[in-house]
Amino acid sequence: MTRLARIGFIAASVANVLIGIVHNTVQATTLSAPEILTHLDAYGVVPELGPSATLSNLFQGLSYLMGFFMIALGAVSLAALFDRPKTSNPPVSVAMINMVMLAIVSWSGFVYLSMFQAIGGIVGIMCFGLTVWSALKFKD
Repeated sequence: MTRLARIGFIAASVANVLIGIVHNTVQATTLSAPEILTHLDAYGVVPELGPSATLSNLFQGLSYLMGFFMIALGAVSLAALFDRPKTSNPPVSVAMINMVMLAIVSWSGFVYLSMFQAIGGIVGIMCFGLTVWSALKFKD
């Protein structure tokens, strides 16, 4: 069972990295199209953030950060796993942190984005949930 928990943990962690890479690739290409940025710039400056903080700069910055944070979360999760013996369960605390983040992804998918994000978050929760279940059921 530990092996299955490790596979689920690896799959979900690698998915975090891939999602971050794909997200930043889409941001750099499709979502950085001049017509999108021009439309956002039409709203003007976000005064609370300073004179150079246009809505397009805010959108670009937050979007890239989200992608890089996904890559970092996946990489740190994998590092935490590979720092443990191969015969042990994945770290439950890391799995729980990922599950909270994925619950927020699912919520934002349901409320603001699309079913793609909502379903992806649920699948990720299931992969990391396998880790938690395995650790509780089968002690190292």
